[in-house]
Amino acid sequence: MKILLIQPHSDDIVLSCFNQILKEENEVTILTIEHSERRHLEDKKLQDFFPNLTIKRGLEFEDFSYKKYYENDSRKKFNPFEAVSLIESELGKENIDKIKNLIDGTIEEGFDEIYTCMGIGHPLHQLVYKLSKGKATHLYRDWPHSYKARNISYYKYQKEELLKVEPELIGDEDFLQLKEQIFCGVYKSQSGLAFYERGHMKKHFQDEIYKVK
Repeated sequence: MKILLIQPHSDDIVLSCFNQILKEENEVTILTIEHSERRHLEDKKLQDFFPNLTIKRGLEFEDFSYKKYYENDSRKKFNPFEAVSLIESELGKENIDKIKNLIDGTIEEGFDEIYTCMGIGHPLHQLVYKLSKGKATHLYRDWPHSYKARNISYYKYQKEELLKVEPELIGDEDFLQLKEQIFCGVYKSQSGLAFYERGHMKKHFQDEIYKVK
């Protein structure tokens, strides 16, 4: 099966949609929207574990929209319209168009299944969701953003009002240990995230996948 996994940042698929890259029978392409040389080198380390994995690079920029969105109030509830407005102003129309064309052009290469994020809790995630949701066959729950208390209401809205379908939860103990091992071993730049989100790793580290009707 030919599968496309769309991720805003280079670690999102490992964190949120890990099961798909484990299936040896799948021909998997990951499209990473934010690209920096540092994170691209980490993506290449992921290919050391999964040599048949294709990782397609996105735009050359580093995304700081998350910090800016919450800098004045870390407890503010996520508003998708405000979030998209912020990231659009940060990137500008030309880059937004480039991202859209990149997503659309990659999808046109032909895939049996297309996975993208639910767009919860992070401006770039919401933008990617907005640009790709119409052609996605599956959505994955954004880890760790969607598990934060400030984002639960939007998560429930997505799940209960828009998707109206129960998720597939994937991950036994061995799966979760491997997922953590790969993430911590490959994405060294995210060691702070691994430290501060240890609680969510212990409680909420399964893949949560929704099939789009």
